[in-house]
Amino acid sequence: MRFPTTAFLGALAAVAAVAASSTGVSGSGLVARRPVPELTYPIYLKPRHGDDDDEPHAATTNGSSHAMVSGHSHGHGQPMAELNETAILEKFGPDPLSYYAHDFQLEGAERKLGGLMVFHIVVMSLAFFVVLPFAIVLRSAKHKAHKPVNTVFLVMTALGFFSGTAYKKLSPDLYEGSAHGAVGNVLLLLVNVIGVIDALPLIRRFYDFVRAGPAEWTPSRLYHFVLRGQEEEPRRWIDDNEEEVKLTADPEELRHSPLGESDSEHAQQVRNGLSMLRFNTTSAWVNQGESSTSTPPRHSREFSQQHDSPLSRHSIGSEATLHDLGSPSRSWPVFSSPKLSMYEARNKQGWRARADWAADWAFNLAERVMIPFAWGVALTGGAVYTGICRGNYLNGCLAHFIKGSIFFWYGILTWARYLGAWSDRGWAWNRTTTKRVSAEMVESFVIALYGATNTWMERFGAQPGDPYTTKQIQHISIAVMFWFAGLVGMALESSTFRRLLANTSVIGNPRARGQPIAEPPSYTGSFNPFPALVIGITGAAMSAHHQNYVFQVQVHALWGNLLTAFAVIRCLTYFFVWLRPARSILPSRPPTEALAGFFLSTGGLAFISSSEPITFAAMRNGHDDIMMFLNAIVAIVCFAYALNLAVLAVKGWAVARGELAEDPSHEGELA
Repeated sequence: MRFPTTAFLGALAAVAAVAASSTGVSGSGLVARRPVPELTYPIYLKPRHGDDDDEPHAATTNGSSHAMVSGHSHGHGQPMAELNETAILEKFGPDPLSYYAHDFQLEGAERKLGGLMVFHIVVMSLAFFVVLPFAIVLRSAKHKAHKPVNTVFLVMTALGFFSGTAYKKLSPDLYEGSAHGAVGNVLLLLVNVIGVIDALPLIRRFYDFVRAGPAEWTPSRLYHFVLRGQEEEPRRWIDDNEEEVKLTADPEELRHSPLGESDSEHAQQVRNGLSMLRFNTTSAWVNQGESSTSTPPRHSREFSQQHDSPLSRHSIGSEATLHDLGSPSRSWPVFSSPKLSMYEARNKQGWRARADWAADWAFNLAERVMIPFAWGVALTGGAVYTGICRGNYLNGCLAHFIKGSIFFWYGILTWARYLGAWSDRGWAWNRTTTKRVSAEMVESFVIALYGATNTWMERFGAQPGDPYTTKQIQHISIAVMFWFAGLVGMALESSTFRRLLANTSVIGNPRARGQPIAEPPSYTGSFNPFPALVIGITGAAMSAHHQNYVFQVQVHALWGNLLTAFAVIRCLTYFFVWLRPARSILPSRPPTEALAGFFLSTGGLAFISSSEPITFAAMRNGHDDIMMFLNAIVAIVCFAYALNLAVLAVKGWAVARGELAEDPSHEGELA
């Protein structure tokens, strides 16, 4: 009888336990209490002072061998090799169904639209990252191919818009609060506004064509006047003063100037001479100092002797005109540019010329801004389609995406400088003949602006009296470093500060008073290490940043080391350029800058890849391999660099074809 008694008592105890647990049931009695797993109290919900809670945290279970690790605990516990899904679930909640999973992973008879989305992604990417850059440089060179290329861009944009709209209408709403559609519409609005402004001259010419009457409605006039903006018959633009300027020093105007018969023969001789001068020696690509003793090519001397007299009398622009080609100190044909007289032209023409110049500059800037803007829209689209960056992930995604994109585009611009972009401003590691803001001044300004704004943003959401967490102290100190290091860099680029710092040397030396003082050769360039310094220190700090998982540590160390490598390489550039400052207006192309830009762009993409949703997805799918990440990132950067090289090469080809209009009002155009 003892066994039945024991069984009865056990059953009674179980009933009592169930009755005790039912005290937490709602009044309706229909909602059961969720069972609580055997976990200790989640410490990440109550962060200790000095720790932050923006990362998933490991929770200790009965029998778990993993130590409790608070997010960014800075040495409290070792990073784990496996995901703690329980901690991630309690921190961030379950991941809802994404568009990608709905299109490619969800089983069932529901209609799949993955092909339509792939078409949208491919068309939009080609439009904004391939076709648009070519359209911009062709417009900058005033080449006739700009219009058809720009038309292709507009058509592809329209196709991308319609395919994206159709996908959205035919698919369920799987991402609540998506911002991709809103920012995409802003981008398309900018495209339409620029397209309308670009079409205004065409509309005006068509209106004039219609008003001219049926007698002028000929196919030839429609093509030349309306479509190409040219008169059918060239008209002489020099009528009275034939001994004034007929031929400028820019060879591009020679190709399009409406000259007479004798003038055409003379212009043909000039063009023949120019064709002989193109890329005749390898030494033309390197810096040539005033002390150079190299002998100019024979055809350069002959061409200079034949045309020295008229050109030296009638050339307009800078002193670097065609008659200088035979000079021993110039082994490259340097022509005067209408851009050099832009300010003089504006002063002569008054406020209307200034307004036209400002409008052209704003138009060109807006057109170029569309490319990085499209990059941001693409990032939001990728996040929405894959279903990442929701809820508590959002702030971390924004930080990684924005900052990583800044470094990526910084590297792209560094590569463009190496190739020769903005050489007219002296930003291509060359010497400029005009007073311009240096590239280091722009870099320092952006760094200071970033630091000044980020210093206060780190406390957003904190209540008055809340203690500073370790994360806040880390990020605020980095922001302060950016702020004041950027200000120091700006001061070093300021001519006012340079004069103030030189006063002690000049005034303190009585023998130097009243005497001309020669500037050292290094004054011709900018040797400012502070932009590289702050980026290098940031990379070194982030490469040692504590993470919860081994793979996250590896990815952070990857982009941190890449940013540090950029800083080291940039300092090597300054070292070599300091030894031999640039003396030519041609891009000097220090090879270290090609590496610097590469490391910077690669580090930026690795920065983006280190965000939590991406690393968690990689670990869940067995792709947590740092070599795979690095190889994929390097492949993307190499493709972007090849595309950048092709764009600038096409621009050089378009300029050499002689389609660049001789209009000083376009001085505001960017490279």
